[in-house]
Amino acid sequence: MNQNYKLSSLRRKSKHKKLFVPRSIGTLVPKLTKKALHRQGFQLYNLINDWKNIVGPTWGQTTCPLKIILKPYGILHVRVDSGATALLLKHAEPQILDRINSYFGYQAIRSLKCLQYPNSQTRNQTLAKQPKNAKSMQAAPLPKELESVSSDKLRQALAGLYQAMSDGNKSE
Repeated sequence: MNQNYKLSSLRRKSKHKKLFVPRSIGTLVPKLTKKALHRQGFQLYNLINDWKNIVGPTWGQTTCPLKIILKPYGILHVRVDSGATALLLKHAEPQILDRINSYFGYQAIRSLKCLQYPNSQTRNQTLAKQPKNAKSMQAAPLPKELESVSSDKLRQALAGLYQAMSDGNKSE
């Protein structure tokens, strides 16, 4: 009887042996972020992931949901990157609320609260689009003393310093 017990326990162990199967990160992220987002009031945490699809690409680039307060009124706190965006968002609030509530399937949100924070991604895109000043585009002639410097790295550093100082003098 003891032998049968040993054989059956070996069979059980071999049947329940788990193999490692790699999983995609997309399946793990909701489980990992649910607890942290729940603390911030995001019981409906899929709103963050689907924000650009819900509000559209123009609002998706300049706004971001921060937190939901469901009780007592259903307020969605939205981060905007500028005051002008906040004004336009308030103007389009009925359409945006309609999109959000149709996403949830019921009237979860009744109003939006705009909080103005600079969006670093949008800010970097606008800075990249701005043309540089014509004065800074022209390179100032380097002094002859730099030609006598033997180290290339030192010469480049001194040339950069000279350019920065000469650009500062031109603007004054």
